[in-house]
Amino acid sequence: MDNYAPIIAASISVVGVFVGIYVGLQQFKKQQDYNRDQLKVQSEQELKRKYWEEQIAIYKEACDAVATIASAARMEEVQAQCKTFWRLYWGRMSLIENQAVAAAMISYGKQLKSCEKGEAEPSSLEVLAWDVANSCRESLKETWNPVGIETLERKPSSGISPRDE
Repeated sequence: MDNYAPIIAASISVVGVFVGIYVGLQQFKKQQDYNRDQLKVQSEQELKRKYWEEQIAIYKEACDAVATIASAARMEEVQAQCKTFWRLYWGRMSLIENQAVAAAMISYGKQLKSCEKGEAEPSSLEVLAWDVANSCRESLKETWNPVGIETLERKPSSGISPRDE
């Protein structure tokens, strides 16, 4: 038995080395998989962030246009904003808007056409402008949820305007 002790010790050492190599390789593979998954998550988050940044920029531009038009005394004052609205309506908004924003933009656009024809005053767009802004807000709440955007419960009543003061 004493003759076999060095062979047994050497065999145990060799098995220990192989087990150590196997465990090390498994840990390395696990770490590589984890790193790959983290890189994928980061890439997806970066892509989403770019989309969200573009979405909020377009929404801001649309909200500025609809609010400026709705608060004008005369349509002649806001021809540039009308062009901006229609450019966004037929273009970039279609890339990022959800159904609620699209519906609000359509309603606003229909009334804007009446205003542009002289059949209605810009003030008739006030509640519709609020609807566009609130729809954009709700859409952003879906994508930017971590910043805690709250739902606005009340709608402005028609007739409340800075022009009335």
